[in-house]
Amino acid sequence: MGVSGKVSTSAEGVSAGRAALADFVEHAERGDWSAALPAAERAVGLAGPGLLGPALNCVGLARHRLGELAGATAAFGRAADDPRSPVRWFALLHSARVWTELAERGRARVALTEVVESGHPDLAPEAGAVLAELSRGEGDVKSAVKWLREVVDSGHPRHRPPAATALAALLSEVDDRAGAERARAQAAEPAPVGLVLPGPAEIAAYQVDIADRTGVRPAAVDSALRRYQAGDVAAARSALRALADTAWPAGAVAAAAVLAGIDLVEGDPVAARALLTRVAASGDFANGPRAALVLALLDTLGAEEHATLGRFLTGVPEAVASAEALAEDGTNAQRAAIGAVLLGDLLVRSGRLDQAVDHLTGVDGSALTRCYASYLRGTLLLDNALLGGDEVDLFDQAAEELAGALGTDQPFWPWAAMLQVDLVSDSDAELDLYERVIEHGHPGLLARACLDLGQRLAEWEYQDEVSELAERVLVTGPDEAVPWFAWGMVVEGNVWDAQYVLEQIPEWDPEHGGAAAVVRLVVRREFDAARPVLLRLCTDGNSQFGAATQLCRAVAKAFRAGGDTAAHDAVKDLLIEVGDVGNSAFAVHRLCERATAHAEAGELDRAVELVERAVIVGARSDAGAALDAVVDVARSRHLAGDLRAADALYRVVVDADEAGASGRKAATGLVVSHTQRGEAVEAAAIRRRSGFDEHYCYHLGVALRRAGEHDAAATAYALVMAVDGAELAARAAYFLGDLERARGDVDAAVTAYERAERLADAHYSPIASYRLGLVHKQRGDLAAARAAQQRCADSGHAEIGHWGRLELGRLAGLAGDNDQARRCFLELADVSEQRFSIEVALSLGYLAKGERDVAEATRWFGRIIDTGDPEQAPFALAHLAELHYLVEDWAGAERHYRSTLDRTDRPDLVAEAAYRVGEMRHRAGDPAAAVRFLEIARDTGNAAFAPKAAALLDRLSGQPA
Repeated sequence: MGVSGKVSTSAEGVSAGRAALADFVEHAERGDWSAALPAAERAVGLAGPGLLGPALNCVGLARHRLGELAGATAAFGRAADDPRSPVRWFALLHSARVWTELAERGRARVALTEVVESGHPDLAPEAGAVLAELSRGEGDVKSAVKWLREVVDSGHPRHRPPAATALAALLSEVDDRAGAERARAQAAEPAPVGLVLPGPAEIAAYQVDIADRTGVRPAAVDSALRRYQAGDVAAARSALRALADTAWPAGAVAAAAVLAGIDLVEGDPVAARALLTRVAASGDFANGPRAALVLALLDTLGAEEHATLGRFLTGVPEAVASAEALAEDGTNAQRAAIGAVLLGDLLVRSGRLDQAVDHLTGVDGSALTRCYASYLRGTLLLDNALLGGDEVDLFDQAAEELAGALGTDQPFWPWAAMLQVDLVSDSDAELDLYERVIEHGHPGLLARACLDLGQRLAEWEYQDEVSELAERVLVTGPDEAVPWFAWGMVVEGNVWDAQYVLEQIPEWDPEHGGAAAVVRLVVRREFDAARPVLLRLCTDGNSQFGAATQLCRAVAKAFRAGGDTAAHDAVKDLLIEVGDVGNSAFAVHRLCERATAHAEAGELDRAVELVERAVIVGARSDAGAALDAVVDVARSRHLAGDLRAADALYRVVVDADEAGASGRKAATGLVVSHTQRGEAVEAAAIRRRSGFDEHYCYHLGVALRRAGEHDAAATAYALVMAVDGAELAARAAYFLGDLERARGDVDAAVTAYERAERLADAHYSPIASYRLGLVHKQRGDLAAARAAQQRCADSGHAEIGHWGRLELGRLAGLAGDNDQARRCFLELADVSEQRFSIEVALSLGYLAKGERDVAEATRWFGRIIDTGDPEQAPFALAHLAELHYLVEDWAGAERHYRSTLDRTDRPDLVAEAAYRVGEMRHRAGDPAAAVRFLEIARDTGNAAFAPKAAALLDRLSGQPA
C-alpha cells in the first residue's frame, strides 16, 4: 500500500486515523515494523487536520526500520512541511539519520543543527548525539566532544548515559583523565525507579495532540498524562514522580507541575503544594510562573476549586470547561478574572492564540491576575506569535506588557525581569534589572542572571561593577558565574585584580578550568608553563580553546598598555604557535580558502605553502579534518580540469605524516589524474605506495561528471570497476553507461550496462537492464530491448521490476500487439507509487487514443488529471483534447484545450491548445475570441503552431497569408 495522503475531515475519519496510529505504536513497540507500516499508511490515508504530519513521520520510521530508505525520506520530507515546528523537527531528525546512512552527511548536519538549536527537550539531545556520531566518524574529535557535552548537560535520561559513556572514551583518547572520570561517573548514575520514556514511535504518533507552543513539553510527561486520562492514576503518578526525580531540568519541572495538578484533582493539596513550590523555584519561564500563580490561588479560591486548578496545571481537555465556568461567574468579579487568566493560559498552550488574547486583554480582578495576564501577553509578543508587522514594534509592545508584571509584590516579576533585560535599550536599566534579580536570589534564575550579567559586563565599561559583583558572587555563588566575571575583568584590562578571581576556578572545571589556568599563567608571565596547557586545549577538542586565546589577547593588550612590550610579544608568539586564531578549524578553513584563490589565479607555489600551513595548524586540533580540507582544495582544482594544481595539492596530503584515510583519498585523486593522462605506471606506483579508496573514487567520478569533466569521470568509474569485488563496481558501471549514453557513444553505453548486469547488484543490475533495454529500443533492436527488459522484470526488484514490465508493454505496442501491451499495462495499474502510476495511465491512454476510444482514453487520462501533477496533468489534458479534436467532437476538444491553458504555461502545450481553440472559435463565427487565442499561440514561438496561428491571423485580418 502506498502513501496517498488523501485527507479525511470527518469525525469518523479522524477517529479511525487515531486508532491506526495507536495500532502503529503497538506494533512498533513489539518491533514488528512489517505490521506497523500498514497501520501508519492507513493513518495517512485517513488523516485529517493535525494527523497527516505525525502519520507521515510514522510511515518514515517504519520504512527506515525496514531498510526502505527512499520511502523513508519521502515520508519524512512531506512531514517536514507540517506547520507545527515539533513535527517538522522530528521529520528532520529522522531524515538526517537516513541521510547519514546514504552518506549525505552535509545535508544531515544542516538538519540536525536546526533540531539542536530548537531546544526541544527530547529531539534536541538526540540530534546532538547523532551530530557527535557524525563528527566522530569524520575524525572531528573536538566537535564530537562539544556535542556530547551538550547532550550530557541536557540531563535527558535516555541520551545522557550513552553520551557520557562515549564522552569518557573520547576524553580518555586525548588523555583528559579527570574529564573522562567525571563522564564515567555521570554514565553510571542510576535511573530513578519507575522511569518510563516513550520511544520514537510513540513520540511520532502522539504529536497529533500538540499545538506548536505545547510541543516543547517532554514526551514522557505527555505519555504519563495519557495514562492518567485513561484512568490509570497510580501508573501516571509513578511515572511522573520518577521523571520529577531526574537530573533532566526540562522533564523534572514539567513532570512536577503535572503531578501537582493530578494531586490537586485527586485531593492531596499538601503534596501538590510541595511540588508547586519546587516548580516555582525553577528557571522554567512557563511552568515556573504558572506554579507561582496556582500557589497564590490555592487559598484565594478555596478547596472547592482545587480540582479546577489541578486540571489547569495538567492541561487536560476538561480544564478549558472548568476555567470557562469560573470565568463566567457573574457574582464574583475576582473569580471571573481568575477564570479568564486560567482560560487564556490554556488557550495559549493549545495554540488558539487569538482567543487567548481576547481572554487576557482587559483582565480586572486582583493585581495577581492582572500581572499574570501581562506576563502572558508579553511572552506571546516576544514569540512573535500573535501580531505581524514591524519586529521592533513587537518588541516595544512586549516590553510594555512585561513592565506590567514587574511589581515586586507579585511572584512573576523575576521571570518578567529576565525577559525584560533583552528589551531595554539603556545599559543602566539593564544592569538594574539584573541586580534586582540577583539581590532577590530566586533559586532558578540567580545563576542565569549572574551568567548573563557577567557576559554583558565583559562588553561594557563597568570595571567597578564587575569587581563588586565578582566579590559578591565569590561569596554567595553560583559557582558557574565566577568565570564570566573573571573574563569580564580580564577583557576590561583589570588583569591583575582578576588573578584572585581566576584562582577560584579549579583546573578540572570542564567548562572553564583550562582557560582559567592558561590566563593565570600568562598573567604571571609563566609562558613556558602556559604553552603545554594551551596546546592541550588546542589538540584535545576542548571547547575552552577559543576562550583561552581570546583572553590571552586581552592580556597581551594590557601588557602593551602597561609598556611591557616583551610580555606582549611573548603572548603573541604563544598564540601564533597554536594557529594565531581562537579556533584552529576556522584557521584551516581560511588557509584553504586562500589557497584555493591562489590556485585559481595560477599561483601554485603560494597555494601549496598555504595548505602545508593548514596541515600544521590543523594537526594540533584535528589532523584528519585539516587533511580532508586540503583534499577538498585539490579536488576543487581537479573538478576545474586543472590537473597540475590538483596533483601538487593532492601530494601535500599523500606526503603528510599519518595521513590515514585522507592520504588514501588524495592518492586516489592522483591515480585518477595520472590514469586520465595515460600515465599508467605512475598511477600503479601511487596505488602500491599510498593505497586506493574505491568509495572516494566513485564519488569523485560523480562530482567530475556534474562538473562537466566527462573524460575524467569515465576514468574514475572505470577504476572502480577494475577493483576485484568492489562494492561500488555495479554502481560505477551503471553510471558509466549513463555517461556514455549522454555523450552519444551507444556502444560504450551498452558495454557498461552489460557489465553492471553481470555484477549482480540487487539495485543497479536491474536498473542497468532497464537502461540497456532503452538503448536497444533507441537503436531499433526490439528483440534485444525485450530481452533486457524481461531480465529487469524478472530481477525481483519491486520498484525497478515494474518499470521493466511497463517497458515490455510499450515494446509490444511498438510491435503492433496492442492487446499484449494493454495486458501488460493493466497488470501494473494498481501500483500506487504516483510517478509510476502516471506512466502506466499515460501508456493506457495512448493506446486508447490511438484506437480513437474516447471513453477508455478519458478513463486513463482522467486518472492523471485527477492527481493534479503539475507536469503530467496538463499533458494528459492536451492529449484528451487532441483526441476529441481528432474525432471531431469540437465542444469536448475546446473544453479540454481551455482546461489545458488554465493548468500550464508550458510553451508547446500552450501553443497547441491556444491555436486549436482559436481555430475552433474561428469556425464558430467568434472572431474576437479567435484572435485572442491565436495571438497567444503565435507569441509562444512554437515551431509547429506559431506559424499556423500567424497565418490564420493574417487571413482573419484580411491580409494575404
